[in-house]
Amino acid sequence: QVDEDTSVTQKAVASLQEQMIKTETMADVMIKQGRLKEAAAIFTELQLLYPDKSAYFAARRENLKEI
Repeated sequence: QVDEDTSVTQKAVASLQEQMIKTETMADVMIKQGRLKEAAAIFTELQLLYPDKSAYFAARRENLKEI
């Protein structure tokens, strides 16, 4: 039963992550939580979604390397 519960929980978390709204604020939350790879991924997605702010999001992603 425990393995099945764990599997269901993992699938639920993965589903929620896929549907998570990608925003700069969410990336900032990830940074505060120390989840730098996830923050970088959000900045990459934001670059694609908002080409007019691509340089800004690229700079934010690069700044993560200094943390």
